[in-house]
Amino acid sequence: MPLAVYRELAAHLRCVPGVDAQLEWSQAQQFRYGDSQIEAIVVSQSPEAEEKQLTAVLDLYGLWQRSQDVSLADDEN
Repeated sequence: MPLAVYRELAAHLRCVPGVDAQLEWSQAQQFRYGDSQIEAIVVSQSPEAEEKQLTAVLDLYGLWQRSQDVSLADDEN
């Protein structure tokens, strides 16, 4: 996807109450026009977040997959 679409998706996700989205930039050593500048979108959600609304937003942008839930806050203590 083009960078503008990733930014739009992240902004759209942030409109869902209890959801935050951050873009994870590609760490590729060389720039190639055919490659994406974004490696992933990291989505964080609170327990109160509307799962149905979150899924509806993601579905608007095509196929997606959920990865393992990881909490960095627990590792800091």
